[in-house]
This record gives sequence, structure tokens and C-alpha cells, in this order.
Amino acid sequence: MTSFAGLRRKTKDIFFHHILHADDSPGRIALGAAIGMFVAWTPTIGAQMLIAVSLAAFLGANKAVTLPVVWITNPVTVVPIYWFNYRLGYFLITGDWHSGGAVRGKIVEMCRASLGTNIFSDTYWRDLTRLMVDIGWPLWTGSIFTGLILGLITYVAIRQIVLRHRFRKSLAALEDAVEQEVHAAGQRQSEKSDKEKNHNAA
Repeated sequence: MTSFAGLRRKTKDIFFHHILHADDSPGRIALGAAIGMFVAWTPTIGAQMLIAVSLAAFLGANKAVTLPVVWITNPVTVVPIYWFNYRLGYFLITGDWHSGGAVRGKIVEMCRASLGTNIFSDTYWRDLTRLMVDIGWPLWTGSIFTGLILGLITYVAIRQIVLRHRFRKSLAALEDAVEQEVHAAGQRQSEKSDKEKNHNAA
């Protein structure tokens, strides 16, 4: 079983290697992360990676950054995320926060079907359509609402983080260059002084 420290270290590695060190503009990196965040909150598990990459390609975002963010929705987190989205959507549509308890079971059923079935098979889409008819409107409403807000926050945050990281990296490189130049100038001055001393001595 993966420890919390190991999971945090893995998340940190993904963040640094796939986002901060991505060879792209801050805007494209941030847009890729925002798309991944938005898609992660939609009830499309099983097809999320395909959807995210397609959207990233269409919108000109960084596709490599999109993929790890999508995995916010995974077999461990998917049920509580969709359950929250459904309840939020139900509240936005009806004004009532209390929804039927049977819905949670349907969400679990939907997730199991999505994870265990080929997304290109007729069975996948037939079962998904049936479940979407039962819980679709509230779930999609809450998912899109949450995904848009978190996607916007992700875009702004990641863009600023990447810009700040690159600024600090450039500043550190500049400081190293200045330090090396000062050291080289000192050596040249020392060599010049030695030559003058030798010349005077001669």
C-alpha cells in the first residue's frame, strides 16, 4: 500500500517534471493544466485522457501537461468527486441540497462500468447512456460548474507559478554568470599585476 509520504513525493515529481519543466510557453502549459482539470471533473471517466488530449490539440495547449492532471479523477477519488458534483448540480437545478440516497449507488455503478469496459464498445455507451438518463442533468451541471471554476483557477495559478519559477531560474543563472565574470576579472587583474611586478623587477 502506498504511503501518504510516497504519494505526496510522486505528486511533487509529476508537478515538477511534467509542468514546471515542460518545454513550452507559460500560457500553453497553463492551458493544458486547466483543460486537464476541467475534464477531470466531468463524468467521462474511461474516456478522459482521449477527451483531454483532443481538447488540448484543438485549443493549442500543451498535451503532455494535460494528462497527469486528468488523473485527479482515479479509482480512489472518482466516487466522492462525482457524488459531490451530483449534489451540487441537484442544488443548482432544484435549490435543494438533499438528493436521493440511491443516486450514490448509481454513481458507483457508472464508475465501475466505465473503468471495466472498452470505451469503443457498444456496451460501454449503452450502459453509460442509461445511467446518464437517470442522473445526467444534475451530475453534468455540477461537474461543468466545478470544472470551469477549478479550470480557471488552475490556469491563473499554473501560469503564475511557471513564470515565477522561470524568473527565479533566470535570476539564478544571471547571478552565476555575474559571479563567474567577477571571478574571471579578478584573475585577469591578478595576472596583470603579476606581469607588471615581473616587468618592474626586470
